[in-house]
Amino acid sequence: MRIWKSVDKLVEGDIAEEEIALAAGKAVVRVGERLTEDKIGLLKSLGIKWLLVDTTHIDGDVKGILHEDFVSGMKQDIEDIFTKVVEDGKIEYSKVEERAKTLSKNIMDNYGDYIVPVMAILKNLDEYTYTHEVNVAILSTLMGIELGLKEETIHTLATSALIHDVGKLMVPQEILNARRKLSNLEFTEVKKHVVYGKQICEESGLKDRAILAGIEEHHEKMDGTGYMRGLKNGSIDLFARIIAVADIYDALTSERPYKPGWTPYKAFSFILSIAGKHLDPRVVNGLIKVMGMYPAGTRLLLSNGREVVVVGIKRGYYTRPLVQDEEGNVIDLGQEKKLKIEKVLG
Repeated sequence: MRIWKSVDKLVEGDIAEEEIALAAGKAVVRVGERLTEDKIGLLKSLGIKWLLVDTTHIDGDVKGILHEDFVSGMKQDIEDIFTKVVEDGKIEYSKVEERAKTLSKNIMDNYGDYIVPVMAILKNLDEYTYTHEVNVAILSTLMGIELGLKEETIHTLATSALIHDVGKLMVPQEILNARRKLSNLEFTEVKKHVVYGKQICEESGLKDRAILAGIEEHHEKMDGTGYMRGLKNGSIDLFARIIAVADIYDALTSERPYKPGWTPYKAFSFILSIAGKHLDPRVVNGLIKVMGMYPAGTRLLLSNGREVVVVGIKRGYYTRPLVQDEEGNVIDLGQEKKLKIEKVLG
């Protein structure tokens, strides 16, 4: 999974998940780069304290809710399915449905007292679409569980989430990946991806109203200022309201050609600020139950002076997360009552 790691604890083979650049703009470490001893030494000499890395395990007894290899394979499956969409103009819905059911069943089977999300890792910017679809499906499934949806409904929700942005395949890539502010005409074209996505699915024989609504309506807002139809409140389908929260969280925390990724805590704070106005407060509350008030990846300073990184939560302990210290030890703050969170570091 992707976690913040003290540079002193980096080992050869760790994979960087953020870019570190000098003031002049020259990259010291790039996203997806496998670290060497020399590169780790360089980071230390530059005074870099923490680095976001891809690690394949969490030390201790607490395991991720999905296996990293499964998530990586899911991303490859979506890439293959989307490649066929570009070639044929239609989506292999039966494959999407099968993969979504496998994903949601895996999550439900492993959903217990501890929630340690394992998300798809963005190795390079070209993979964003596939990584994003998988992450939104994972988060949507987790929120669906916390919202009390029935098992079959959760399978259907995961299907919609897994292809919610399929319409972006019809938007020119030079617009999607532009490193500048889009013109009004270009932004109008981007917004059409929800229409394109619905059209692709309908022309492929998909008729499920809830799945189509999740694709078409996930950019609608509770106050009616969203697109494309200006729907409000309960007029927006539940799937779309769930996918909207997952979509915003993953988009904000992901690196894009035109912006660096936000920290999980900054993204979560922003989502809280627009709950009720743009996002369904009940769904945002579901995200809190999944992520806690300090999402996985948040760096904290504890009352004992130790810096730690959040790796998950114990259900019901939304302000007392599971954290990992610099030695790799997992600490359950829900049990360690004497330890207090002094400050959010990032």
